[in-house]
Parts: sequence; C-alpha cells; structure tokens
Amino acid sequence: MTYSPFVDLLKDLEKRVTDQVNLPVYRVLPDPEQPEPFVVLSGHTDNDLALRTGLAVSDTTISVHVFYPANSRIKFENALYKLRGVIAQSKRVINVSTSQTVFDNSIGRDVYHAVISVRAII
Repeated sequence: MTYSPFVDLLKDLEKRVTDQVNLPVYRVLPDPEQPEPFVVLSGHTDNDLALRTGLAVSDTTISVHVFYPANSRIKFENALYKLRGVIAQSKRVINVSTSQTVFDNSIGRDVYHAVISVRAII
C-alpha cells in the first residue's frame, strides 16, 4: 500500500522508537490505565512549500510527547537522549529539539512529560 508522505513519516518514527528505544508508541493519549513509560506522536503543523518551490513539499513539525514515571528521572533523561538520537536518524527529519520538560499530573498521576518538536520535510 502506498501512503502519504506524512503517514510514511509517522510509521517511520513509530518503528524507530519501538524498535530502538523499546517504548510503546501511540497516536493519541492512551487510557489512564496504561502505565508509563510511553510515547505519543501528537499534533502537527504544515507549511506547504509548493507555491515557493513548485514541488509538492511540506515543511512539517510534529510534537512527540514522552511520559515517564516520576520516580525515574535518570531513566527518563537517558531515554529522552536516546529518543532524540533515534528520531534524528530518520531520513526526512531535519531538526529535533526538546521544547519543554515538566513534572506533570494531567494524566491522573505524577510523571515526567517532555515535548519534543520534530521538523521534517515531506
């Protein structure tokens, strides 16, 4: 099956994170019963470059959310470091930056929550 470039990017990131970082990946926030750690490939923004370049190209930024148990700061930081490296290896990714890391309880329990902004040309 042929997928859109954005779906190819999602599938590539999901496979890389699952295989190389060994964290489960979701496309939406899982049920509250799902224990951490896990990754959520969340919202994205597109900047269509077709009018400027004449090519069917988009500059896309996707948010990657990382949730980790609050009692594992060292494991969280190590996983975050590895995750950024694995994401950067994607052939479409041109920039990876952590925009924010917070102590969070929005999912009903205390966790570390990082949001990584990933910029790609698709």
